[in-house]
This record gives sequence, structure tokens and C-alpha cells, in this order.
Amino acid sequence: SALLGLKVAEEEIFLVGGAVRDLLLNTLSHDLDFIVRGNVRRFARRTADYFGGAFYMLDGERDTARVICLMDSVDNMVMDFAALRAVSLEDDLKARDFTINAMALDITKPTVLIDPLGGMKHINEKVLLSCSPRAFIDDALRILRGIRLALSYNYRIQPGVLQEMKDAVSLLPNISVERIRDELFRMLAGGKAAASVRLMHHVGVLEYFLPELKELINLSQPAPHVLDAWEHSLATMKALDSLLEVVVDSSEDNAGGKNLFLGMAMLGLRCFRDKLNEYLSESISAQRTR
Repeated sequence: SALLGLKVAEEEIFLVGGAVRDLLLNTLSHDLDFIVRGNVRRFARRTADYFGGAFYMLDGERDTARVICLMDSVDNMVMDFAALRAVSLEDDLKARDFTINAMALDITKPTVLIDPLGGMKHINEKVLLSCSPRAFIDDALRILRGIRLALSYNYRIQPGVLQEMKDAVSLLPNISVERIRDELFRMLAGGKAAASVRLMHHVGVLEYFLPELKELINLSQPAPHVLDAWEHSLATMKALDSLLEVVVDSSEDNAGGKNLFLGMAMLGLRCFRDKLNEYLSESISAQRTR
């Protein structure tokens, strides 16, 4: 509603992408993407001034701006504003990564969903479909994003999409290390790190990304180990995710009811929980904790 009051008559503003998906899933999103038909820089500056946030141009050539507003001590509201990159909004949406991210809302008509590829249907069916056969060729980082989204929302990756991912993995070296790093940390923070690494191996990503891990596969270990180094490492990652949940979850009986191991861990870590949580929640860079 605030943005509606900031726009001028000739401007059109659309909320697009993951924020629309999260809205349909009743999930709060702190990252909002907007398409602006009009002067992107001017509208983003007006938005930053209204919210008392920081403004800067992400990409002057592609006419993309970012506004960051401090919401609380942990999360910021990040709003990205981009110019329409196709002849029409529908064509712009069709050039995106996944159908569940190819939906939009006109801020003047927030109850009317713009969904040219059936993203809402795929949310209900819990399937992950690419917007086009070229989606991963156009941006190979979408392979990692697809793995993360599938595990985060428990969506099935359709066989055809899985093959499209496999066909494009050799293009991953063309992606900047910064973008790959950010996607990796999102995976690690999602609570399913081991499953993410296993799925990356299945898709063929590890040869081009974290190649060291491939050396663990079928690497035998002496007694008392019963798993090879690969399966042992994945089991360790899964256990660490469970232990982290014990540390950061304030519920006294949430983890303890899952299994005896976690119940004992909760009892043993209870007196250290506050200090561990304080340490692990410490910010080491923008929006990234220990």
C-alpha cells in the first residue's frame, strides 16, 4: 500500500518472483522483487526515502536498483527494482527460472494473480518445473537454486527438468564464485545440507563445484567405521543439522521427542544453549551468521 502511494500515474509496478510464491504459501518474505515500467532509479529513490532505507544501483546498464530497510536487529527488508526486460510482462515472466517463481501481482490489483505458466497449479501439485528448456543454459546457477527450492519445499523435480539440469552442469564454471557461494550458504542454512549435497552429486554438479567431495565416494574406512567416507560425511552433516536444531530451538520438548540420541543431546546441551545460540547467531557478514 505504501508503494501504491509512491507511484505516479504513468508508472506500473509489479511484485514478481519468489515473494509472490511465498505470499501464496503464507510465508513472510524479506526479499521483494519488483518490475517497474517507468523510471526505475527515480521510483527506487522515492521508496528508500519513504522507508528511510539505503538506495544503490545494482546494475546501471540493466537498470536494476536495490533498497535496503532495517526491520529489526536480524533481518533487513531488501527490495529490488528492475526494468521490464521483455516486450511484455508475460514474456518477462516466461524468461525466469521456475514456474513457481514466474508469477506477478500488479500493486494496483493485488488480488489478481498473473500466472502465465501455471505456477500456482505446480505449487499445489508440489512439482518443480523450469520455465523453458533454455532456463539452465541461460543461467547455470539455476541448477543449484532448483536443488535448494526442491528440498526446501519438498517439491518433486520432474525427470525432464532433472535432465535439463544435467545437460547444463558443464556451464557452472561460467558463473561467478560470489553467486555460487551465496547459493551454497543458502543450502547450508536450509536444514537439509546432506540431502542437498547428495542431490548435487546425483545431478552431476560436484565435478564442477566442490570436486573434493567426489574423492570421498567409495573410499573405505577402517573399523570401527561401517560406512565409506562419502556416506559417513553425509551422515555427519545430517547429525549436525539435528544438533543445531536442538541448540537454537527454544522448545523444551521439540527435539527430545524425535529420538533418544537427540533427547540425550538436548539434556546435555541445555545449560549451554543460551551461550551456544548467542555464538552461532553472531553475524559474520551481511545476513550470514556463524
